[in-house]
Amino acid sequence: MKHEGPLVAMFNRDDDGVVMKKVITYRKKDNQLIMETATRTYTDSGDYHDTSSVQPLVDLGFTLADKVPGATGK
Repeated sequence: MKHEGPLVAMFNRDDDGVVMKKVITYRKKDNQLIMETATRTYTDSGDYHDTSSVQPLVDLGFTLADKVPGATGK
């Protein structure tokens, strides 16, 4: 896989003047749509603080047949 393009260029750019970077990834996992967020907040001293979170957004492909015995989903 090539690792080039605008996203890679953004990550490799100088951090001078940046106060926050945030990356949001939407992923299908275990029949759900998940939002994964990573945030880097910079301080005036040049240090930074990283946080991350994972949030389920919606079930994918949910039918009554999957959840209720005998249901046809119609």
